[in-house]
Amino acid sequence: MQENLLLDDTDARIITALRKDSRRSYSDVGTEVGLSTAAVHERVKKLLEKGVIERFSLKTDPEKLGLNFTAFVAIRNDGAAHCKDIAARMREIVEVLELHSVAGEYDLLAKIRTTHARALEDILYKVKAIPGVVRTTTTVVLNTEYEI
Repeated sequence: MQENLLLDDTDARIITALRKDSRRSYSDVGTEVGLSTAAVHERVKKLLEKGVIERFSLKTDPEKLGLNFTAFVAIRNDGAAHCKDIAARMREIVEVLELHSVAGEYDLLAKIRTTHARALEDILYKVKAIPGVVRTTTTVVLNTEYEI
C-alpha cells in the first residue's frame, strides 16, 4: 500500500520553483522560499528519497526541433491483448511522448509529436499493426495554449 505523502508548504514551494526550472541553484531556490542553500539541498534529497521527485529532466522546444505537428490518438484494444502488451509496443515508437490507460470507449490515449501530417499517418500505420489494436481515433492539435 502506498504511503500518503503530505508535503508542507515549504516543500510545495520548492517543488513549484524547481518545476519552473530544475537547473536552478539551491541557493536561488532558497532565496525564493526563504531557506538556506543547505536546507533546500536536504529537503530536495528527502523528496528524492521518498519518490516525490522522481527525476530531473530536459524540456525541449518541439517547434525548434521541427516537431510542429501534435496529435492525440485514442486506441481501443480487441479484448484479447492486454493494454500493458500494447503499451510495451507503443514505447518503441519514439514519436509517442505519453501513453495513458483511460476509462471510457477507448483503452489508451497517446500523445504524439511529429513533423507533419504524413509522418503522423506513418505512425498510425505502426500503431494499427500492433497486435490487439482494433481501432484508433485521432485528434489533431491546432494550438497548444499551455503545457507543463
